[in-house]
Amino acid sequence: MVTIKQAAEKLNVSRKTVEKAIRYGQVRVIKFGDLIRIPDTEIERLLGPGEYMPGVEVVKKRSPAAAKNARAISERGK
Repeated sequence: MVTIKQAAEKLNVSRKTVEKAIRYGQVRVIKFGDLIRIPDTEIERLLGPGEYMPGVEVVKKRSPAAAKNARAISERGK
């Protein structure tokens, strides 16, 4: 079992990305009181065969104004 920091290093992502994946239920953890550990089997599952964290979908939240602005910019390029 590894810590969140160790998992981030093994998966080549930031600690915040691992924390977010845990929060969204995309990474299974084992809790010991306040301690959180990620099983080695979960790291292997996330790495998959030659892929970059296939088990984790990064979810980005945008404000309504930012989403509207992004749509306007993409429509200008069409």
